[in-house]
Amino acid sequence: MKKAFVFAVLLSLFAVVSPARAQEKIVFFTHEGCPYCQEAKAYISKKYPFLAIEYKDIAEPANVKAILKCADTFGLNKRRLGTPLICFGSKNYVYGWSDEESENFDKYVKEFFNGK
Repeated sequence: MKKAFVFAVLLSLFAVVSPARAQEKIVFFTHEGCPYCQEAKAYISKKYPFLAIEYKDIAEPANVKAILKCADTFGLNKRRLGTPLICFGSKNYVYGWSDEESENFDKYVKEFFNGK
């Protein structure tokens, strides 16, 4: 009986997450020497130590393609693109880092996991 209950609970949890949401992730585009990236990373690791984020250094050619794709998704000017750029799937993004951006990050983390 317990096994059936646990199975039913797990099945309902998987049903809540849409396939599109399951594929989306938080991607943090960074660059070595970027002081704002370091501030953002310190903030995130302190406030969200278990948050799964994929970090991509834009010095690597494959990551340049990825940041350009993110820029296209959100209609960002690719000629003035820089770091940090944090993409919450295809829903939201944080560009740069300041007190306002840290508040946006907090808001978007909640929205990302609540499926909004």
